Amino acid sequence: MQRPFASLVLATVGRAAELQPLLDSLIAQTDRDFELIVVDQNGDDRLEPVLQTITDAGIPLLHLRQSRPNLALARNAGIERARGQMVGFPDDDCWYDAELIARLRTAADGVDGVIGHWVEELGPAQRDQGWLLDPRRWRRFRADTDISSITLFLKADLLARIGGFDPRLGVGCWYGAGEETDLVLRALAAGARLLYSPTVQVHHAAQKLAAFSLAGCRSQRRRARGTGGVLAKHRFAPPVVLRSLLGAPIRLWMRNTARPDAFVQGLFVSLGRLEGYLRWRLREQPFAEPTPADPRRAG
Repeated sequence: MQRPFASLVLATVGRAAELQPLLDSLIAQTDRDFELIVVDQNGDDRLEPVLQTITDAGIPLLHLRQSRPNLALARNAGIERARGQMVGFPDDDCWYDAELIARLRTAADGVDGVIGHWVEELGPAQRDQGWLLDPRRWRRFRADTDISSITLFLKADLLARIGGFDPRLGVGCWYGAGEETDLVLRALAAGARLLYSPTVQVHHAAQKLAAFSLAGCRSQRRRARGTGGVLAKHRFAPPVVLRSLLGAPIRLWMRNTARPDAFVQGLFVSLGRLEGYLRWRLREQPFAEPTPADPRRAG
């Protein structure tokens, strides 16, 4: 069987109809040289009817099951079965521009990965995000990132080389986010050539500050632990760490000046980052990357 240009690894749980915009956008692609790998973390068959539209459209589909909800583990399971030269990670509530695969094919020539453009979050496609690929600026200026996994497309051999996502980070973990930031930092550290392309466009509702609630603040705190873990794992300079820990309430309030509760929510973010940073420094071991005999290198 001919190897497809791209494998799209979709990890999902708790949703069904919400997948339809993404599936419709895949059916509408002008370049159909891709496969869809769905890692289904539901305990029922809710996805069967919606995935039938992909099968009916003639798009190669691999439907995997995973009983333990963990985003990084689910994506790694998809990576292990991916046949494509490039691997992407759509969310179950995003959707693609109809030219995405075609433009990705052009952008990916001669590089190890492409970071696309999140239209709703980043604004006009002309906005330069190239600084995200400069490791010197990461270390000197900031630890947060505008990179999202939905805009990340990496070559399969790079993923085999650096080991996929760290399963300690992301949704379903104590460190509730940061897995894509970690992945990009490890790719850059391994010498990967990454390109930001404003023409590779992904759509997703823009992130907005949720209404104040204790449950929401706890969720912010849990996600922020991932950022703290990444700060510790990649040994960011103390000034960068300090800015990340102390600056969250101010930055969140400045983006939401009409929301007095934004500063309070920012305090929960700071707390989560501090927890994640300290716990990683005290408890975590280095991430085990594949050895030459690792089956993830196959293919």
